[in-house]
Amino acid sequence: MKPRVMSVLLCSMLSLLTWQSCKAESGPLFLTHLSNGLTVVVKERHSVPLVAIDLWMRAGAREEHRDEDGTAHFLEHMLFRGTTERPGEEADISAERFGASLDAETGPDALHIYTTVEAVHFAPVLQIIGDVAQHALLPDSAMEKERGVILDELARRDADPINRLITLLYAHTYSDSAPYHRSPGGTPEGIALRARDTLMAFYQRCCRPDRSALVLVGDVTPKQVLPEVVQVFGGWQAVGTTTPQPIVNQEPQWPETSLLTVKGDAAQWIAAVALRAPRAANKTMVAAGFVLADLLQSAFADHDSEADLQVHFSPRRDPSLYVITFRAESQEQLRRRGQELLHLLQQLQLSVPQDLFLEARQRAIGRLDYQTETDEGYATAIGEALTTGGDLPDQLRERLQNLTSQDAELFLSRYLRTQDAFTVVMEPALTSKVSGESLRP
Repeated sequence: MKPRVMSVLLCSMLSLLTWQSCKAESGPLFLTHLSNGLTVVVKERHSVPLVAIDLWMRAGAREEHRDEDGTAHFLEHMLFRGTTERPGEEADISAERFGASLDAETGPDALHIYTTVEAVHFAPVLQIIGDVAQHALLPDSAMEKERGVILDELARRDADPINRLITLLYAHTYSDSAPYHRSPGGTPEGIALRARDTLMAFYQRCCRPDRSALVLVGDVTPKQVLPEVVQVFGGWQAVGTTTPQPIVNQEPQWPETSLLTVKGDAAQWIAAVALRAPRAANKTMVAAGFVLADLLQSAFADHDSEADLQVHFSPRRDPSLYVITFRAESQEQLRRRGQELLHLLQQLQLSVPQDLFLEARQRAIGRLDYQTETDEGYATAIGEALTTGGDLPDQLRERLQNLTSQDAELFLSRYLRTQDAFTVVMEPALTSKVSGESLRP
């Protein structure tokens, strides 16, 4: 992620304190397409005089060729290092003058540029984001500085044992040619090799209007913002004739060996179990996966809260992984907790208790409401849905409300089959090499 520029946003705070409008808090979602293929979404939310601007481009790690490891992440950093209109760091500086902090993030499926600003300053900040997206220079002079920043980010990412375990799971369950085999942030080896020509080729290939969505959420109306959107993005055209290579959808492939043991720096034993997960477009199953995540975490915590069992499920454009992690103070305790998880999954596959299901469904709805409470959070949810093929926030909420325990049982039988599990165990650094135990029966 690009480091966030510190900004006081004093004018925004003053506006919030004095905001006395009685306008309706929320309006319908408006979606249209410009003639160049750019998707534009406007969601009116008038509770505060702010607007979130979020430009999503299908330029995530999924689009990298095999020799482009880390290119999407590197591009994210370089976009802010000068354009044809704003040299150096002028884009960041210009945005700060309006009380906005530009940020960007790279994921498996997309790269997005986003900020939140007072609605009265929407137009000039939109122009800055449009300039960054369309006219980035990616100067050689900034490459080494950004390379160092990215390598530091990767070191901090790998220092997190859960992040490291999830990266290992994807690396071992997807073939070398599969897009999700690679970590969205890249590897130190890949970042060290990246050069400007690779970044520019990726930028021109993937950052195109017909592969992008502009999301605007906040104190604006379509009538107010569409003329500005057309002015800033209407002339955006794909550079050249090169288009991204079609990618064959690939399911995870389980290794013959169902267990991998690695050394870690943590004081505890940690296990990460990979099971299958649906693509985002399989919307009912995705909703069921969210509810079951809450159910599993709650049910396990009721009798063993110290295990810190967590479910990691972020639906992607293609089929991905449903990851369950838990901790223990010893190898034997880890083995025992693994068996308890196995037993819980087997019991749920026989029948999902209605009371537990309803409680978990309500928690999943509450979590969605919390995630979309702010304009920025709502815009992120819309952008993720558009780039992965998933439900928009309001559709997901309705789907969750209508979900049944039978849907959850179908998810369990299709995806959480323990015979397909692949497990990575991270043992404390001071232990001697020992054998572990897979979740497979």
